[in-house]
Amino acid sequence: MARRYVSALKADLFIVYGSVLLLASGTATMALAQRPAVFTAGISFFALGWGYYSALRSLATALVLPRQTGAVNTAIALAQSFGAMLSGPVLAFAFRRGVAVGGIWVGLPYMVASLLFVGASALVSGIRLPQKDEPEPEAWSNSGAGRSSD
Repeated sequence: MARRYVSALKADLFIVYGSVLLLASGTATMALAQRPAVFTAGISFFALGWGYYSALRSLATALVLPRQTGAVNTAIALAQSFGAMLSGPVLAFAFRRGVAVGGIWVGLPYMVASLLFVGASALVSGIRLPQKDEPEPEAWSNSGAGRSSD
């Protein structure tokens, strides 16, 4: 039996994409759940997708030059902080609106979160990995280690 190996970048991309889809499907399931068992299944899907953040950070770090790792991690942390600041009021408004309307709309915050995760999955699907035959940048090779062109 022949063994198939997947590069670390492909594995990270697969984990990122699969995780964001689990997050989206989990929040969508919670939004539409009419029974506690279905809501619990949604929570389980959501929990399975929680590796998204770590895998995305790993993928982003692997796709940049080593000297840019700090800047990428800072940008990711800023984006996460900005998202957390923005999502609080948006989800609170969605909750108030959903409770006021009632019925299935009580799950409106989960619907909003699901739409945001679908948007994130669209962004992730646009990530293109470098091809095998592309030359390695000089800064990644041993001969270029420690040099800075800035």
